[in-house]
Order: sequence, then C-alpha cells, then structure tokens
Amino acid sequence: MTQTSRTIPSAAVRGTASGVFFMAFFGTLWAYTGIMGLQGWGVPLLLVIAVAIGIALFIGGVSLIRASRELTNQVSKTDLRRGKRTRFWFNIIFAAEGLAIAITIIVSNATRHSELYYCRCSFSPIGSSFPS
Repeated sequence: MTQTSRTIPSAAVRGTASGVFFMAFFGTLWAYTGIMGLQGWGVPLLLVIAVAIGIALFIGGVSLIRASRELTNQVSKTDLRRGKRTRFWFNIIFAAEGLAIAITIIVSNATRHSELYYCRCSFSPIGSSFPS
C-alpha cells in the first residue's frame, strides 16, 4: 500500500501564483482591448473595474507567494512525474494557441478580412507583425 502526502509542496503554490499573475496581466490587457472596442459606452467605469480586478488578482498572487514560504518542498516521485507531464502539455497547448493566432492573422490578412481578428487593437506583437 502506498502512502500519499497531504502536504501541498511550496512549488505547487508558487506555480499557482504564477498562473494568477499571468491571469492578472493578460486578463486586464484583454479586458482593456474589449472595453476599447465598445467605443465610449461606459468606458471609464469599466476600465476602473477591470484594473481593480487585475490588482486584486495580483495581490492574491503575492499572498500565495508569501504563504508558500511556510510550506515544505517535498515532492513524491509520482507528483514529480505528474508535474513534468502537466508542464509538457501546458507548453504544447500554449504553443498551439500561438500558432492558431498566427494562422488566423495570416488567413485574415490574405483574404482582406482583418476585422475577423482583434489582435491589432491589443498590444500583441503578433498582431503588428503581419501587415494587412
């Protein structure tokens, strides 16, 4: 019979915190892009709300980092293998998303329908890389 640990390793909490930081930054950026697409209707209030949510997420990430200092970093071999597999598939999916965005931009520009994507309005380096 195998014994499993009920303690969450600090690396797992720090990984979650990095996801929260990622969500805070890019979520706020995408909210800004969407709000600017409204072309004026309620923009100031919505921008304040989006930034407030982003700040709240950032504060949550900082609190996770601080809380992780009190945890041990003992990881079982099973958890280590699962973590490597999860990171591998995360990277594959992330790369596929980037490739899908690039293909969408290329096809939209080739068919002269750049209104089909919204990257050009964001600060995305991909959106500005492909001329229309």
